[in-house]
Amino acid sequence: RFNFVKRLVDFTPKDELLEIARRIAPLGWHVVVYFEAADLPGMITLDHEATGEDRSGALGTFAGPGSARVAFRDGVLAGFVVRAPWGGGATVARTVDDARTLLHARLVAAGPERTVRCGIVLDNEAGAAALETDGWTEAWRAPRLIRGRPLTWRPTMLFGQFNHAMG
Repeated sequence: RFNFVKRLVDFTPKDELLEIARRIAPLGWHVVVYFEAADLPGMITLDHEATGEDRSGALGTFAGPGSARVAFRDGVLAGFVVRAPWGGGATVARTVDDARTLLHARLVAAGPERTVRCGIVLDNEAGAAALETDGWTEAWRAPRLIRGRPLTWRPTMLFGQFNHAMG
């Protein structure tokens, strides 16, 4: 379950959105909203926690109201999706349920005639199992390849990549 709140035309102060998130939290709902520049620092922090990389340049370049959505749970940034111009998209979420919320919002926005894909690395078995339960079918998965020093990363937070070279 999710609630999609539009922030493009009628500006809703963030405090009001956080109050909405707090009030619907007991229902198990999240709030998914269009990206605003104020969301970027939290997205960069969450992305670094998930990937172990500094992708702030890519996120800052690609994130915009037409290409990014953010999810809040209990008033806290729970995840985001940022679509790249070539069609890939970074989807990062604190929990499997947060990812499911973002992916469901993408499905609703795409409509029944369009295909929605997400890319899960092999190390995200919990994510793959949850999405199979939701009716997603596996097309393919791949390992994350790292050259150089090992990264401290959390594969269970990754549900989509910009592309195979950027993660």
